[in-house]
Amino acid sequence: MSEVLVVPHDQQKETTNMTQVCPVQALVLAGVWWNFEPTHYYTTDNGIVCHAVVPQYNTHGNYFIGNSKVTPYRTAPSSCVNDSFALEVYFYHASIGFYSFYEGEVGTYCTKDKIAYIAVEVLGAYDINGAFLANDTGSTESRISYWYGIAGAIWLVYRALVIRRSYLSCRHYGRRCDELREKLDQQEAVVFVQESLRLSAHGASNYHRVALLYLIVEGIMTDLFLIIANDGWITRVQYGSLGYNLSGLMLLLFEMLENTKWLSEKWRMRVKRVYFSYETALVGELVTALVLQTILSGLNRSDFKHSKPTALAVSYYLWSLVCHGAVVLVIIAIISSVRVPLALIYVWLKFRSFAVLSEPCCVDAALGVRSRIMLLGAYQWTDNKLYYKSDALKAFGMLKMEEDGVEYLVLHKLHWFTRKLLAVWFVMGVLPLTLQRTALLYLIVEGTMTDLLLIIAKDGWATKVQYASLGYNLSGLMLLLFEMLENMRWLSEKWRLRVKRLIFSYETALVGELANALALQHFLIALNKSDLKRSEPTALAVSYYVWGLFCHGIVIVAIFATISSVRMLCALWGCAAELCY
Repeated sequence: MSEVLVVPHDQQKETTNMTQVCPVQALVLAGVWWNFEPTHYYTTDNGIVCHAVVPQYNTHGNYFIGNSKVTPYRTAPSSCVNDSFALEVYFYHASIGFYSFYEGEVGTYCTKDKIAYIAVEVLGAYDINGAFLANDTGSTESRISYWYGIAGAIWLVYRALVIRRSYLSCRHYGRRCDELREKLDQQEAVVFVQESLRLSAHGASNYHRVALLYLIVEGIMTDLFLIIANDGWITRVQYGSLGYNLSGLMLLLFEMLENTKWLSEKWRMRVKRVYFSYETALVGELVTALVLQTILSGLNRSDFKHSKPTALAVSYYLWSLVCHGAVVLVIIAIISSVRVPLALIYVWLKFRSFAVLSEPCCVDAALGVRSRIMLLGAYQWTDNKLYYKSDALKAFGMLKMEEDGVEYLVLHKLHWFTRKLLAVWFVMGVLPLTLQRTALLYLIVEGTMTDLLLIIAKDGWATKVQYASLGYNLSGLMLLLFEMLENMRWLSEKWRLRVKRLIFSYETALVGELANALALQHFLIALNKSDLKRSEPTALAVSYYVWGLFCHGIVIVAIFATISSVRMLCALWGCAAELCY
């Protein structure tokens, strides 16, 4: 945090001539107009530091306006050319948990329209909210959020496990279809993948879904934060991500409603077929990405900008929950307003009747909460009765089995996390061997760090020798990591042998290391001249240590890629030459 913006805790708050001393009335950030209302200011040795708030989002921060005119920021209008002053600002955007997102921005303030045009330079998070946040005066020391770190880590691990579960489920189902000689077309495969990516397992209770609901809400708060942290086309991607997470929230809430069995079967199917169909998936999210920037500016310019008295009356925290909820409802309304007409148009064009949306179907009743989305194109409307096409049932993991002349419908069940997925067998059986390799791994990494140090300690031919030594140590690291992967038995025998024969063969040993010794010097120079040389704000945000690990990792991955590509090419060339001979 810039020292100019930090104020001592015991500094006197002042409110005299507030609008003249603290003139900024709004911010333009990430293409969105945000109201920014001053609450008080401090007189410091550097000048006036103003404290302001975006009341509807529980966002608090300080800003400082320079004394001399500067070139306006790129998003400022042309009318501000001769009326722009340098501006520094930071603010904390509070979340629902006891933490807030931090943003440090720079830009210019235009005296003509009293708007600050800024862009984000530094991101972070800190365990602060409520009254503590409202009274915070900043700090030059590093700050960290353990709440966000733990919740974010849980969410990332959970999503990774869901993806891993989906992969195993798809592979298992594909093999079963091959064994039964059942074909899956592209649409059926896509629907099955989407079904397997559901957050909750089959048979989940609403208590499980409440826990998932909290994690999704935290993810949505992160999306809302990152919307103003990016600019240009990346912001559109973030809007799409927000819409996708909110569609997941809608689905989870509807699952909870389904589980309560408050809806009749007719109304349950009406809602599900209209809102959650494969044919309308992602369309609403794309529309959200296109229009949300304009809608956010409109919301901020509405009566929300005058809501500071309400926020003070009920607390900034509670009022922000209401206003964040309003934003979420607007996005859900956009998604719904796109999905519903598209579903109605699709059903009418295909069946010439809306009765399909309400008609019960025994297959849908059997699936119940198990199905995540509906496949409207899979229905067949015959004699005012609704049927499923037999081939379409494969999209939901349903296969037909015949035994003793009786046909059965076999349902695919998605568990939470099985022993194979969690690798309990690995912990129980392979862990001792892995611990030994982990100890060796640490020693090799320390040797690699020594090589990286000695590279800049030498010159001439000795440097090339050091590059070769680094490549040799890293090839040992590659081999050790592959041994650990082999022990886990995550690779099929076919893929294990493919990798081993291509990358770890006697004929290609040391060739990659020699190529690395020749090319690494030029690569390091190019890497240091890239955007990494301007990464000090990122290093300050995540700590120099963590950023150093990341950047050293980039160098190591590049060397891995060099060694592997050379070895694979040599192995393939050797195989081709042998076959030709």
